[in-house]
Amino acid sequence: MRVFHCKIMVLHGFPDVSVVSSLADVLGVSERMLLTGDSTQNIQEVGNMKKIKERTDPWQSGISKNITFIVTKDCQLACKYCYLVGKNAKERMSWGVAKKAIDYILSHEEDYHEESVVWDFIGGEPFLEIDLIDKICDYLKMEMFRLNHHWFNSYRFSFSTNGINYHSEKVQKFIEKNKNSNNRKHRF
Repeated sequence: MRVFHCKIMVLHGFPDVSVVSSLADVLGVSERMLLTGDSTQNIQEVGNMKKIKERTDPWQSGISKNITFIVTKDCQLACKYCYLVGKNAKERMSWGVAKKAIDYILSHEEDYHEESVVWDFIGGEPFLEIDLIDKICDYLKMEMFRLNHHWFNSYRFSFSTNGINYHSEKVQKFIEKNKNSNNRKHRF
């Protein structure tokens, strides 16, 4: 069964992008497999992927709202296939824009009937803005709890990244802090 997502794009001077898929999704492998480079682990993960593809119990019935934050246009790479043209460090989402978007979305719960939400972070390279992402995720969790929002017990964070900053101390601290939030199983 395929997971379908409805997408909301949170824009701040960025092109309107309706579909963004990570390299891991395109290749049909996990981000972990791409980033570790451990061939023994890769072989094990290929076996695990076959099991995952056979699963018939998708997360939350396979239907979720996908809300995407384009946090920066900056990136360390210049990939020919990249959808983002005119990369630069000047165009970054501010905390104020992110907070207003979150407040609006969470205050209109009646408009979002999906039982789950995927909070997606893209760029440029989103991990260049890990401090902003960390602040956004903390605020999301706090507000969903405070509002008793139906997504509080049914959310995931997603990142489309080139992986360059994946092993940085800040990114690893963020992952560790969020991977078992409220006993949820997040996939990083």
